[in-house]
Amino acid sequence: MTSHSAVSNSQNKSLASKIGQQRDIIGSNPICSHTVASKIGQQRDIIGSNPICSHTWAPKIGQQRDIIGSIPICSHTWAPKIGQQRDIIGSIPICSHTWAPKIGQQRDIIGSIPICSHTWAPEIGQQRDIIGSIPICSHTWAPKIGQQRDIIGSIPICSHTWAPKIGQQRDIIGSIPICSHTWAPKIGQQRDIIGSIPICSHTWAPKIGQQRDIIGSIPICSHTWAPKIGQQRDIIGSIPIYTRTVASKIGQQRDIIGSVQSVLIQWHQR
Repeated sequence: MTSHSAVSNSQNKSLASKIGQQRDIIGSNPICSHTVASKIGQQRDIIGSNPICSHTWAPKIGQQRDIIGSIPICSHTWAPKIGQQRDIIGSIPICSHTWAPKIGQQRDIIGSIPICSHTWAPEIGQQRDIIGSIPICSHTWAPKIGQQRDIIGSIPICSHTWAPKIGQQRDIIGSIPICSHTWAPKIGQQRDIIGSIPICSHTWAPKIGQQRDIIGSIPICSHTWAPKIGQQRDIIGSIPIYTRTVASKIGQQRDIIGSVQSVLIQWHQR
């Protein structure tokens, strides 16, 4: 790439984070512009010269309004402290949520019709979901000992037993074992099995930035990355598909698909 094209391509993405502006360009074609004023909660998105969507929100008082062109499409009003939210399309209320996180209760309403209720007790590991007055699903889990059972009505559908310390998990539908996972995070190995059939193996070394995925005995994808120097390469079989080089300190990124230079991005940081 010549220095002239590098300067030209450096304009592909211009970000002024302090005033909240960003412009995305494919080749020489602008595709989307974003203007954000996070302090007062305003955002406007434009494709070419056509405004597509505006957002106005006030997080402190819990209000948000989304507009396409000049048409209001959705409004949200919520009070996080007391656990209430109401969503409106135009002037039509569509959904209300009331929840009490401390005591583990939530109720969702469309118009005046209750659609779903949730009651859960995270400390003792229980949850029950109800549509109208019909119980649909119950969950009982014991995270410390690694067990979970899910029930639809009175029918057990799925059980999970796992031992995070030794890296084993087994999933069962009814009485049929469906999938087993064995992993060793410290040495970076994982193997997934359906019934007695091995389906996928993963070997990774996070410290040196390498990962290899295998289906059966067929290698499918390899990843090599070096976060400190900002490089990543992905390979399917023996075919390189994607290369990325990033220099976050000086605000540059280069992405390559195969051997084709796709985009050079330079951005301005605070």
